Amino acid sequence: MITVFKLLLLFFTIQQSMACEIKRPLISLSGPITMLLEELDLLKSKKLIAISTLHPIRKKFTGRLLGGGVFLSRKVLKHYSETDFIFDKSNELSNLFKNSGVKSYKELDLTGKDAFQSYKMSLKFLTPYLESCEKRVLSLERRVEKIRNNIKTKNIPNMIFFLGEIKSKLPELIMVNDGFVKTLMEKKEFKTYPSELAYVSWSQRVLFNLDNFLLVGVGDQKKNEIIKLGENKVNVFYRGVLTPGVRQIYFLDWFLNELN
Repeated sequence: MITVFKLLLLFFTIQQSMACEIKRPLISLSGPITMLLEELDLLKSKKLIAISTLHPIRKKFTGRLLGGGVFLSRKVLKHYSETDFIFDKSNELSNLFKNSGVKSYKELDLTGKDAFQSYKMSLKFLTPYLESCEKRVLSLERRVEKIRNNIKTKNIPNMIFFLGEIKSKLPELIMVNDGFVKTLMEKKEFKTYPSELAYVSWSQRVLFNLDNFLLVGVGDQKKNEIIKLGENKVNVFYRGVLTPGVRQIYFLDWFLNELN
């Protein structure tokens, strides 16, 4: 006769076997992928062996933290040669992996994509590594779609987004045709720095001729805040704001709500 305890144990075992999980050992050197794993509550998975030290996760990661680029040693790659690696597009890393002996690695290229495109591509890229995560993915998809619809209703001022905090001088680079700025450019009434490039060094002459633009310095930090510097200047800080994909979508939702 099956006891209540055995039934509960069976139920628990079935639930555990159907829980959202990573299929096989994985190392994420990709910011967009790591942030998706965080949203799906998979950073605590024992199959997530390591992530990059550069990824702006919310909580302390119990796995291994690896340096990226030149800080990723061949010794580390040899040690994890049987583990799947995912990394963001990089000629340096691509060449490193080609000669590393690592059996499985994939490169995620989100160059020139807006926030929602980056999210969709990252999720599609990650899906083959997931098991029984349909409910969590659906919940995330619904949240993202709600934000997309919310953005369409917002009155958005013309803005120029600088990479870095505005101090006594303006940061050198401006984000234009990439990430969350490219998402804003889908609204015909929104205007930013005139350029066809994803990132551009600003010109004093061009800036001088742009009237009624909010100048925004963008920085990545754990505390989300907007610091007003003057009538037309602010610094905005948000965790993961410079990581393509889901964090940039959340940033837009928060920032535009703060502005309106």
